[in-house]
Amino acid sequence: MTAGDGDGHSVGLVWTSDLPVPTLAGDTATYAEVLPGVDLQVEAVPEGYMQKVVVKTREAADNPALATIPFGLYTKNTTVDLAEGEGHGTPTDSTEATDGFVVKDPEGKVLFDGDASRMWDSAGEGSEAEAQLGEGGGRHESVMEVELTDDQVKVSPNQEFLDDPETQYPVTLDPDNWCTSCGIQAHVVVQSGYPAAHNYNATAGDLSDLKAGYENYDAAGVSRSYIQMNAAQFAGTVVKSASLNATVLHSYNCSGTSPTDLWLAGAIDGNTTWNAQPIWGSKLGSSNVANCNDAPNVIAQFDATAGAQTSANQRWPNATFMLIGSTENSVSAWRRFALNPYLQVNYNSYRTRPGT
Repeated sequence: MTAGDGDGHSVGLVWTSDLPVPTLAGDTATYAEVLPGVDLQVEAVPEGYMQKVVVKTREAADNPALATIPFGLYTKNTTVDLAEGEGHGTPTDSTEATDGFVVKDPEGKVLFDGDASRMWDSAGEGSEAEAQLGEGGGRHESVMEVELTDDQVKVSPNQEFLDDPETQYPVTLDPDNWCTSCGIQAHVVVQSGYPAAHNYNATAGDLSDLKAGYENYDAAGVSRSYIQMNAAQFAGTVVKSASLNATVLHSYNCSGTSPTDLWLAGAIDGNTTWNAQPIWGSKLGSSNVANCNDAPNVIAQFDATAGAQTSANQRWPNATFMLIGSTENSVSAWRRFALNPYLQVNYNSYRTRPGT
């Protein structure tokens, strides 16, 4: 299975032994027992395939063949380099940087980045995005050692993690791709008390942060914040999970709060005002984090998976989201957010068969 950009450049990993006849369930083919107690799952998507290795039981994890798993490396008009410390793994029990991959074309332009070092268990809770996004969603994560040769990628799962009584099986090993530059590009805060105000990318005075909800401190009334995020890196991919993460600077209430909602929205520009807001798409997620005492580093995480997939399907270079109070008739949903939100997107490039 390979990842390609549609312009004749591709890279991929190949299972090195013969595969059994798969069992089909919907769009997923499961190659059972590629090792004892280990399945290879391949999901068909419109333009190709995605795969992951599933270690089903603790007994299977004791197999010496799992100590190092070799994958054949397929390249077409590309080169692959190991980027030490540039991976995106987030081990639950460590701050150790993981290794990643950088895939370049013959001219040295970076086409893809990847991370073959990720592994996680089945302890995740909440939505699919929350379960995918590590400790915040409850699952346990660790990292694998990665070795790159001219024709193979070898991964070595963390045996301590596999042996840990807290690890819940099945455990998944999956070469993931992550957006590494999905930050804010533009923003605008619109307020009912100033319906004609043009606040596009304004950061002075009271517009030094993002706002959502109703407050009675002043004449601003109801605030909504539109944020344009970089989406070019995961355009045309399969989004497995995504969250928009924002730092909560202040909430009106300490308890009895109402959520802030995240919506997909239309484009913003210098003409955006309260009276001229972009279209609203769909509601994506909510967060109900309180911070009435202005504590530092309080993070609200919004499930943005559906919005990120819409953006990927349409190959948008950027995507606009709206932060809005779930109620705009009460101070219970009033919050201020820092001007540094970012998208955390876990995605797979579409995969095609070598030679196609």
